[in-house]
Amino acid sequence: MVLIKYIAKSNKPIKWVNDNQLEDEMSNDVFLKNVAEEEKKRDIKKYGRDGIQTIWERNFTYRKLPFLVRVNRYFVIGVPMTEMRGMNHIGKWAVLEYPDEMKKIVDFVEWDLEKSDFLFQDTLHSWNDNMNLKQMVNSMIDAGKRDIDWWLDKAEEEMKQKHISSLQKFNEVWGVTDVLRKA
Repeated sequence: MVLIKYIAKSNKPIKWVNDNQLEDEMSNDVFLKNVAEEEKKRDIKKYGRDGIQTIWERNFTYRKLPFLVRVNRYFVIGVPMTEMRGMNHIGKWAVLEYPDEMKKIVDFVEWDLEKSDFLFQDTLHSWNDNMNLKQMVNSMIDAGKRDIDWWLDKAEEEMKQKHISSLQKFNEVWGVTDVLRKA
């Protein structure tokens, strides 16, 4: 699968044409043109027929920490958009991701707290099928804010509890009684 990106560069508030179309998202004509261009150059045997185009992206900052929200469209080379299956009713979904400057924090959270969805979620699930695009984008913005609130307000306590619990298990297994006193 190949990701083709389109970035709407703007710090303006999000504007909507309707509940399923952003004002500055990639047009359907440009999307179809990109799919046609990809079809000409794609090594199908190596990369397959399907891919994703990011048709809109916005950087957000919340409590001085950045996150990204993207809107993607799926395509299958050689399959008309009207015949594609397995996609929601509008053929778009929203994604919460992290910018490069958050990678170290995200890696730490994933490694130390085993939280793989920190600043990484999407609306491509059956329980999101009845949402319109505006709801999907807003849910990813809300998820980004929740993750940042968690990081700034709760993560440190969760790390302490996890490591205290690990030290307690170590003490139970090895019978070392003063490990916890030194912690």
